[in-house]
Amino acid sequence: MDTGSSRRAIIVYDGLPVASGGAHHIRERDPRKVWTSMSRFIDLCVEPVAVAHRVTLCWERKRGVFDRRPLEVRRTQKSASSMFGASASSNIGLGDVESWGIEAEAVPSAVDWLRDQAPPSGARGDWLNVEVDARFMLKDPESGAVLPFQGSEHYGEHDWSGGWGEILGLSRMRLRVSERSTCALVLSLPFEDAGLDLGSYVASLQHLVPFRLSDKHWNRWQLNKSGTRYYSRKIESPLAACRRPTSALT
Repeated sequence: MDTGSSRRAIIVYDGLPVASGGAHHIRERDPRKVWTSMSRFIDLCVEPVAVAHRVTLCWERKRGVFDRRPLEVRRTQKSASSMFGASASSNIGLGDVESWGIEAEAVPSAVDWLRDQAPPSGARGDWLNVEVDARFMLKDPESGAVLPFQGSEHYGEHDWSGGWGEILGLSRMRLRVSERSTCALVLSLPFEDAGLDLGSYVASLQHLVPFRLSDKHWNRWQLNKSGTRYYSRKIESPLAACRRPTSALT
């Protein structure tokens, strides 16, 4: 790993690890309200690097409510293909997934379409989703400027996730909008120290997302003394530090 010109440290939020549910669960059940909230966060805080938008339909092939593709599923497939074009299919365990790629500007109409679909009897709330999968850099929500020192080149292209493709310097969002919406959110925050500037910025992000960022899963990745690799140390949530009385901070 070439770390010759790398930054000394970076703060990473992993929301959430698989052991903690894999994603934030959004309490709001109305997909349109969820998208309104998340689109504001995207507009104000996200500078896209690579983004995929899609509609996904999931059903079980065995021992599930979708064994024979109920009429509602077939109607939804036909409607989706009419509206979004050709689909792609994949298998996940005992489940099948059909997906339709869409453009960013089609997401609001896709969310409205999703709300009108009749779920099969016994279906879970996440049988039909509008998904946004984005790698991005963070912006200042007030000025719109991209925060400096983002991008993997500042951190030696270091994969901190053990082969899952999460790279220091790039953030990641996997949003699923449905009646049971979720958002997996990885933030690479280009602050070398966990001070008040970091706390203020994270508080501005928290104000914009419709779920609570965890007080856990915060790490400071620091370059070792020889400058050859990064290692992590858990830190207190910047939000917890902000909530502490001022007298406790002095």
